Amino acid sequence: MWAVVLAAMLAVSGYVIWDAEFVAQSAVVFADDAAVGESLKAASAQSKNLAGWIKIDETKINQPIMQGADNDYYLRHNYRDEYATAGSVFLDYRNAKDWSDDFSIVYGHRMDGRLMFGDVRSFEDDEFFAEHEWGSLSSDTKNWRVHVLGYAVIDATEKLYSVKSFSRGRNQDVLRLIGQKKLQWRDGYEGGSLVLLSTCDNNSRLYRDVLLVELREEDGA
Repeated sequence: MWAVVLAAMLAVSGYVIWDAEFVAQSAVVFADDAAVGESLKAASAQSKNLAGWIKIDETKINQPIMQGADNDYYLRHNYRDEYATAGSVFLDYRNAKDWSDDFSIVYGHRMDGRLMFGDVRSFEDDEFFAEHEWGSLSSDTKNWRVHVLGYAVIDATEKLYSVKSFSRGRNQDVLRLIGQKKLQWRDGYEGGSLVLLSTCDNNSRLYRDVLLVELREEDGA
């Protein structure tokens, strides 16, 4: 009897290890900066659902952003629209795909090894936050500089995830809420569109780790 139980336990533990490795392998990291532009073009040709590409300088946040008809599809599909356990980074389906909303939410799994949105939590560290202030976001028609404003841990049921938060003129409400919850913050908001990078909190399913960034138009964009 115990031999059977032990064999079952070993089989389960072996599956867990294999599954964790499989998930990690399906989390794509685009680390070659020189290839980002070409990867964006290639991804655009493969999927009409590509909304853009986000990169935070000198981090592993360097990913295509997809947008589906709901917020479920890209939890388990990659940017090629193939089934993938690690899913994709994706824009909330209620947001404008051209990034014209005052406030947008981008979701991504928090993976081990800082993959996908695993580096969002890294901004909790004072030194890391201080040294990683800038990034970029590109669509097929426009480019923005990304300014990192703050890091926070918020309730998963927070009102900024509701439809109302996507209406025009919500910038100050979002800034106020994240400002109240902030673990890290820097001044310097210039009135641009806000984007929330949202991922799960490993300590509880009730919370989300979030990074709030501002989009600033590049000269000549």
